[in-house]
Amino acid sequence: MEHAKVFANELAEIRKMEKMIMNARLALEQIVLRLRTVSELGDVITTLAPAVGVLKSVRVGLSSFMPEADHELGEIGDLLSGIIMEAGQTTGLTINFETANEDAQKS
Repeated sequence: MEHAKVFANELAEIRKMEKMIMNARLALEQIVLRLRTVSELGDVITTLAPAVGVLKSVRVGLSSFMPEADHELGEIGDLLSGIIMEAGQTTGLTINFETANEDAQKS
């Protein structure tokens, strides 16, 4: 009977440890998921920032002979800039709105 009590107490301790380890594992998995999300947002920022620069250049070029396109492109640019700003606040990245290269600026 004494051995059974000892084994029961050990089993209870093992179950407590198992529960604690499972909770720690779940917490670590959540951290990994959040870090991946932040990394993906960073990728979005690096992709969209040059596009906003090109969009602004196109807007300036089109505004002289297509005023309605100027307005629409302005709204699109504002929307993309807002997305980038919000993602930048989330990730803590600084954002460069310059175009990626000369080819992007020529488009």
